[in-house]
Amino acid sequence: MSDFNALFLTSMRILPTALLFFVAAEVLSSALSRLNYHCDVYRRLGSSVIFWVLATFFQLFFGIGNIFTISALIFLAASAVTWLVSIVYWLVSIVYWKVSKARRQKVSDESERLQD
Repeated sequence: MSDFNALFLTSMRILPTALLFFVAAEVLSSALSRLNYHCDVYRRLGSSVIFWVLATFFQLFFGIGNIFTISALIFLAASAVTWLVSIVYWLVSIVYWKVSKARRQKVSDESERLQD
């Protein structure tokens, strides 16, 4: 039972830190995305890198170790899932665009054939 209590207390210390860094990284990456980033995948990559840099900075300069490392890993895992979803969505949208373009071309060719 004491292992569960220790795990619970550790997770309660990690979650606010992860949330704080998540918000900071999202705000900074949104600001960066206003400059040149046009794709959500790059925005997520930027927020993950910013998050990792912030966590490393606090770990190195303030000696706060495992909490920031674990929360950074949690955020990187969540960002990886987001990247995958963004990439799949991007690929599906490209396939949908190609299919709809081919259908429009087919309808256009068919109407030209009927007019002749």
